[in-house]
Amino acid sequence: QNPFPIENRDVLGETQDFHSLATYLSQNTSSVFLDTISDFHLLLFLVTNEVMPLQDSISLLLEAVRTRNEELAQTWKRSEQWATIEQLCTSQVAGITDVYHHTWHCHLYAQLACSSQVSTSTAPSGAPHTRPLQPCGPVSTARS
Repeated sequence: QNPFPIENRDVLGETQDFHSLATYLSQNTSSVFLDTISDFHLLLFLVTNEVMPLQDSISLLLEAVRTRNEELAQTWKRSEQWATIEQLCTSQVAGITDVYHHTWHCHLYAQLACSSQVSTSTAPSGAPHTRPLQPCGPVSTARS
């Protein structure tokens, strides 16, 4: 298993966010929550993230890690805070998937546009007519 990304390494391509947390959790092979959650960089991310502030509720988890108490860690895992974190991870992964699919569709559309500069459709009268293909994504309103 890969460790959770180290903080302040965005330039190196290592980012700490809920997508990287979702990836870390999905790659974890341990069935013991305490082992999964005990990564120093993960704990630092949880304490310092601004999306889901945990300053008021993290002490129970930190005590569980400090004393290696799985029961205490499981208590925190059942908390509303962890449920919200899991939801954020799920939405981040879904968001990345949506962006990926949008990008894929745009790429496919661009390939079609390159192979055929016009699109044929049927007018309301039933007669075929052609129209230029529209670009994918935002269209510039600037005159060329």
